[in-house]
Amino acid sequence: VDHPTCYDTTSFDIVVHPLPVISSNPVSLEQCDDDIDGFAPFNLSQANQLISNDYLNETFTYYVSQADAWAEINAISNSSAYINPTQPTSTVWANITTQNGCSRVKEVTLIVATTQIPADFIIQYADCDNDLIDNDDANGVIPFDLTAAQTQIEALFPNPQNLIISYYENMADALSESNPIPDLANYQNTNYPHHQFITVRVDSEDYNACLGLGEHIELTVYPKPVMPAVISNFEVCSASPLYDFDLSSKDSEI
Repeated sequence: VDHPTCYDTTSFDIVVHPLPVISSNPVSLEQCDDDIDGFAPFNLSQANQLISNDYLNETFTYYVSQADAWAEINAISNSSAYINPTQPTSTVWANITTQNGCSRVKEVTLIVATTQIPADFIIQYADCDNDLIDNDDANGVIPFDLTAAQTQIEALFPNPQNLIISYYENMADALSESNPIPDLANYQNTNYPHHQFITVRVDSEDYNACLGLGEHIELTVYPKPVMPAVISNFEVCSASPLYDFDLSSKDSEI
């Protein structure tokens, strides 16, 4: 100021770094539950590539709230095995930071689909052989009403979700989704007399990767007793025309 003719100059660049380019579409991770409690571990990093095409050059940190994500506080420490806190859906927030320190925040929805039936779960139906189908009460084939099984199987799953439960005579049909049992109210074990396991298949309409499959319905047809063609007369000598017969003494002969 005192000597305006005495001065020097320099220059510097003004640089505006771009923010991360993230997907405008909703991002969600889907996980299959293996023990039907509605909770499952998520590897949150699997959402990285869904959020940004440049994910390999960016840093992702996950938070339980949007406010924490912007403030970059209270980051989720177990992001490789994060258990969803609520069912069937939960929300986490990703902070995406470029190499130049520019950040954006993206919501990620966590969805748990529960379709696995416990391995030891079994519904048993048993009845005596009868002739209701073909006038034959000795061939081990009878009609079964399996409709109650649907209610019991649906009750296994705690989450409100769109499930397809189907029933098959054998595992091969269930795997190929062919020849499902069409009428649970009037199933006839014609192809598997006397004893059979019905295979139950559970598919999620929302998450095709999730599947419950197993032999969870057992059918048993008990044979009727075979009566002897001839039973010997029960004869006694008595002075009275009335006599107290012990009919149980004929049990072994019958």
